[in-house]
Amino acid sequence: MNQTVYRAENQEIIEYLRQRHTHDVGMCNKEFAERFISDQEFRELMKDAKQKRILFTELRTHPDLGERFYLISKDTPDATRGSFFGYDVLINKRAVIFAVAVSMNTIMFRLSPDDYILAMELGGETIDGLSQEWVSIDAWGSNLPTKKVVGDLQYWCNQSLTYVNGLVEENN
Repeated sequence: MNQTVYRAENQEIIEYLRQRHTHDVGMCNKEFAERFISDQEFRELMKDAKQKRILFTELRTHPDLGERFYLISKDTPDATRGSFFGYDVLINKRAVIFAVAVSMNTIMFRLSPDDYILAMELGGETIDGLSQEWVSIDAWGSNLPTKKVVGDLQYWCNQSLTYVNGLVEENN
């Protein structure tokens, strides 16, 4: 499945990821950075040693965080996980990005105004350069049991998907 994420609903997050990616690495490999690569395609590319080296230089999500991201999203209906500008992202059926795993600790979710307020009350943080639809949540939840943290992240993942699905319906 080769989906294009270049849609109006993604303009803000695409620009944010593009700026972070090029700031982190200077010039990037556009073949990999500027298109959505599904998990399945990523696994195929990793079989080739040359492609593997290029892909690893483009990664912007730590593998441990990527594993946590997979864990919270694997049972999310109608969500596709992949890579965009080296970040692990989740998209809905219409290729709208609703969650992004960043660096080693952060998962960003796109939330409704009510969910945004709740997430902030529960320890979420604003993200410089993004609107208040986006909230940053610590993926490891220090001092909390792992099951609780994973459950909370799964909740935000589902809320985020529900929100962007509604946005897409409103715009059609």
